Amino acid sequence: MRIGIDIDGVLTDVERWQLDYGSKFYYERYQEEIVDFEGYDTNQIFNVDDK
Repeated sequence: MRIGIDIDGVLTDVERWQLDYGSKFYYERYQEEIVDFEGYDTNQIFNVDDK
């Protein structure tokens, strides 16, 4: 059996998924919207901290 893992986003578009589902999650739970579309992780994109 061979198992492949896409860690660099070549096979799947992680950024698009992060924006689509992350924006829904953060808005429903915390009423936060996307602040920085060019951010690398959710802390930068939604302007939140690790708490």
